[in-house]
Amino acid sequence: MDRVPKFITLEITNCCQLKCKGCYSDQDVYPKGYMRKEFFKSIIDKASAEGLQDKTIIVPYANGEPLLHKDLLECLRYTTAHGFKTYVTTNGMIWDTELFRFMLTEPLYYQTIFSLDGMWDRGNVSKARPGSNEARIRTTIEGFLKLKAHYNSRLDVFVKMVERGQDFAEQEAYIDYWLRQKGLSCVIVGKMLSTFDTEGMRLYPCQYPDDTFLLIRWNEQPTLCMYNPHIMNEQARPMRKMHEGEGIVEYFNSDVYKEFHEEQAEGKFKGPCATCGIAYTGTGWRGTLHFRDPSLLRDPIYYREDYYNKTFSLVNKARPDEWYGYTPLGAAPRGREWIKGGD
Repeated sequence: MDRVPKFITLEITNCCQLKCKGCYSDQDVYPKGYMRKEFFKSIIDKASAEGLQDKTIIVPYANGEPLLHKDLLECLRYTTAHGFKTYVTTNGMIWDTELFRFMLTEPLYYQTIFSLDGMWDRGNVSKARPGSNEARIRTTIEGFLKLKAHYNSRLDVFVKMVERGQDFAEQEAYIDYWLRQKGLSCVIVGKMLSTFDTEGMRLYPCQYPDDTFLLIRWNEQPTLCMYNPHIMNEQARPMRKMHEGEGIVEYFNSDVYKEFHEEQAEGKFKGPCATCGIAYTGTGWRGTLHFRDPSLLRDPIYYREDYYNKTFSLVNKARPDEWYGYTPLGAAPRGREWIKGGD
């Protein structure tokens, strides 16, 4: 049976205003640019023609700030008009009223993630994020939540912290602050992905391209992984571009993918995969917890963790596998983590 990508990640740009430690957009030795909107739309057209709307989610970003792309709103509207779910992660440095109105009122646009790594009163909102403007980010997020209330929107809104040296007290204060904000759905604490050249200690197959992600870079080049820089920026496992008229499913089942799936299933980790310390295994935990500090929220906090992200919320909410297009075989459906996506 042919594999179907559950997420088509279209890196609309790899440009960014910030220079975050550990981020691949900070690697100036590699070309930067913006995906042509005509190419973006052509991928939506292909996926639509193959009837992937109930199987595939479109993610219009990978390693950059998507709001820098002048045609982002047009691309998002094209995506939802063709029946696809979509969402965006942003660093909060840009205010765009028309775009935010779309996010808050379009049913198929289902979540927005604001990524920042510190709190205002601690003066470290830009921890390891050179170029951040604390006042601008605060105005954007607080304004977005006010717009959400104005439109009576049910959009899920998250904030995310990437672990870049914050201690437990800083993380707890961050989680506590945001869970108290009206209209905020969930707080994410993610790993900084930086272990790519380590001694090989892999045990499990990486699930990144296994029925999950199809990534196409801003320059229209499909790439096997969006996390390992040797594969992403250097094409250490080279992939060809799509042929004229070639379908999404056809390409997703082409030789490079098949070879990768077979190797991973047999425990053969070749090239950059052999020394990659961030293999997407999908394993994790779930449950409830309480803060240690009695001055913080005393409500039970629902906690979920996969290989990359920890999520904290006051509502026990998980979308079923089928919502993401998964159809588990031989097992009862499992609730997946609330979000999918990176920084």
